[in-house]
Parts: sequence; structure tokens; C-alpha cells
Amino acid sequence: MGQAAGRATVRRRGGGPSSLAPRKNLGLRGVRQRQWSRWAAEIRLPRTRDRLWIGTFQHPEQAALAYDATLYCFYGDEKQLPPQRVYNFPAAPLPYVPPGKHGNLSNENIKAIAEKHAVDLYNLT
Repeated sequence: MGQAAGRATVRRRGGGPSSLAPRKNLGLRGVRQRQWSRWAAEIRLPRTRDRLWIGTFQHPEQAALAYDATLYCFYGDEKQLPPQRVYNFPAAPLPYVPPGKHGNLSNENIKAIAEKHAVDLYNLT
């Protein structure tokens, strides 16, 4: 692994300078790097094959926090998550969701909660 323009990189086969590429997967669920260096967060909707686009963020941790907030909006706390779903940051504070509203929010409300939570929580650090 090397450094190019301040970003972590992975060396591909070939070994030349053109074989350096930005890391796209940091081991964070629901997060990937876009071509223009922003980080995208998305999640598959429960019981469907559809995806919910959560948004793009300046930092991968923000995108991961938004993914976690979206999981929380759908399922509630960690005990209620299906086995294949896990939080990226289980110890991080969770967003406020009115009691009894888990799983009953519109996609637009979930996106708004997730984006606000990710930006607000990341800015505290």
C-alpha cells in the first residue's frame, strides 16, 4: 500500500506508477468510493431487492455512520438486526427515532435522519 495525493492506495499488478488506484473498500458495510473521491452510502431495503441511496459524503466514516443510522431506522437496536446485518460502529450513538416508528418511516425520512446523524456525529470528533 502506498500514498498518492494524500489518499490510501492499493498497488495493482504491473507495478508501474499508473497501477496506483484509490482504495474503494475499507471494510465498511454499505460504503464505497465514487470516482470523484466522495464516499457513497446505500443499503438494500428489507424484504426487497431494491436499494435505498442514502447519499454521498466527504469521509468514509460519515457514509458508514449514515448506513448505521439507516439500519437503526429499519430495525431498531442491535438485538433486532437480522444475522446478515451488522453496524459498522456498534458503540457509536444512534439517531433519535420516535418510539414505535422503526420500520414505519418513509425512505425520504430515513435518508434525512441518516444524513443529519452522520454529519452531526462526525463533526463532534
